Amino acid sequence: MSLSERLARYARLAVGPRGLMVVAVGVLFVLMGWSFLAVSWNVPATQCGGGLCEIPTTNPSDPNNSLTGALFGPYAVLVLVIALVLASCMIGGVYLAKTEGGHGP
Repeated sequence: MSLSERLARYARLAVGPRGLMVVAVGVLFVLMGWSFLAVSWNVPATQCGGGLCEIPTTNPSDPNNSLTGALFGPYAVLVLVIALVLASCMIGGVYLAKTEGGHGP
């Protein structure tokens, strides 16, 4: 294979669907990295003694002032129901895959 044929092959790959996908993923990666670095993370150093603030994961006395209380406070039952639905969907998907008679390990 000559050099010009190799260059033509790489040009077809770069312009084809795979090349466009690589470019799109690269642009998305750069955009996500830039957006993460461009955010001003206003850490209140005076409130935390000059260091990083410690956020309590659970706080039984004040559930609204903790990470789990803020995320799942009023929606704790909903999270459990969604977990059950997703688990049953996964079991159903495995069952359907086994009944199709595919060759597997």
